[in-house]
Amino acid sequence: MSTNLRFGAWLTADSIVNYINTNLSTLVLARILGAGVAGGYNLAYNVAVVPPMKLNPIITRVLFPAFAKIQDDTEKLRVNFYKLLSVVGIINFPALLGLMVVANNFVR
Repeated sequence: MSTNLRFGAWLTADSIVNYINTNLSTLVLARILGAGVAGGYNLAYNVAVVPPMKLNPIITRVLFPAFAKIQDDTEKLRVNFYKLLSVVGIINFPALLGLMVVANNFVR
């Protein structure tokens, strides 16, 4: 029981630190420059961050069993990990590039 509680405490602490890390810039901007500036910043941040944030966990969840099978073969694991990074980059780069191209329409 205490092992589970300790594990849960670390997960909770990680979630709190992640929340602060994600939202601190918006909170500081709102405090210093006002809610309007913070809202614009938050919108731009979400447009840039949300697509990879939604897509990457799907890719890693699908490929986790494959990586689990080769976990003892370090070289094969390394090669496939770099392939995974390439695939994620190939998927994310055009999506983010497209957002960059139409970003002016979002701002106006």
